[in-house]
Amino acid sequence: MIKKKILVITSLYPSIKNPSYGSFIKDQIKLVDDVYEFKILIDIKEEYSKSKFVKILFNLKKLLNVFKIKKINNEYCQEYETIALQYSYFSFYIPPSFQLRRIIRAFDKRLKFQINSNWIPDLIHAHYLENAGIIANCLGEKYNIPVIISEHNAVNFCDTSFWSKKAKNAYFSADKFLVASHHEKRRILTFSNGKIPNILHSPVDEEIFQIFNKNKNKNFNVLFVGYPHPIKGMSLLFEVINQIKEKQITNIMFQIISSDYKTIEFPKGIKEFIIENKLDNYCELLCRVEKKEMITFYKETDLFLSTSINETLGLSMVEALMCGIPVVCTNSGGPEDFITPENGIMVPVLDTQSLVEAIIKIKNKELLFDPNKIRESVKYKFGKNEFKKKLINIYA
Repeated sequence: MIKKKILVITSLYPSIKNPSYGSFIKDQIKLVDDVYEFKILIDIKEEYSKSKFVKILFNLKKLLNVFKIKKINNEYCQEYETIALQYSYFSFYIPPSFQLRRIIRAFDKRLKFQINSNWIPDLIHAHYLENAGIIANCLGEKYNIPVIISEHNAVNFCDTSFWSKKAKNAYFSADKFLVASHHEKRRILTFSNGKIPNILHSPVDEEIFQIFNKNKNKNFNVLFVGYPHPIKGMSLLFEVINQIKEKQITNIMFQIISSDYKTIEFPKGIKEFIIENKLDNYCELLCRVEKKEMITFYKETDLFLSTSINETLGLSMVEALMCGIPVVCTNSGGPEDFITPENGIMVPVLDTQSLVEAIIKIKNKELLFDPNKIRESVKYKFGKNEFKKKLINIYA
């Protein structure tokens, strides 16, 4: 049987240097590559601020190089034919219409090469509206190819900037628009004018994420996975840890998997924040953890904690549940699709006291969860086979 051809255009994709970056997109492709033939185009924005641009303004060689679109095909996972197109993105006023024309021209040239080589896509699947969805929409309209767009971030259709308008247009033009949770569907419906998104939950490999016998150790381990952005509620996380410390609760350790870049909330970085606030006996920061290494942490985890303000889904929480680990989280949107009384505790956003009380109850075994029931609560909804069946139906 001849496989249908699908061109994936994505703004995130794992590279050799960073195999975790967008790895879930590659995982999704892998689940259906026995049914479809895939080629991958990656759009990479190299941002230029006004000050960065001025520095090279009088260097003709560098200036000309900035306006070139570079083809990269050896830095990314080559399980499928993968080409990355890297382009300069100017955050100051170089007309955005000019910038978009350059980008579309480059991607169009690449698609023409595929078509001339007798590889004509039956479908374009874009991941993220900006800018992969915008590019896919332009190419789909030109070549009359159906377009599906998956959005994995929160979208703000109230923004009236050029790129947001183009993203909104791509949303309305797409043959299917996919979101990761009911929370995101409700949000999108606020702006949809009748266009209804489809929900496609991200899959979790139930064969890899299993119930493990915990190594006996003296600490009750709480795992947090996120990055230092206000939307992930990391300030709230440290309020929780500080209250645990003030209550003089012992034998508890918070493992924080996050990058350590400097932000408004953490001007010196998270590691320095932990040291300055003398929290190093209660938490440790773990940077640059690859996805395949996550199993090691789940094996040691007694409780998964999320303090997010907004979650499109919360895939790490689902992975923890698949391993039979209870979750304590805020009602940040995405978790509403899978948190139940038999697998965890959900509290209001920003409710520090309720989070602390929930952690203490589970640590003291005042509240018990059955690991097998926790796993069963998500196994069929988020397993590989369920995802594969749904994605094939959408592609069809």
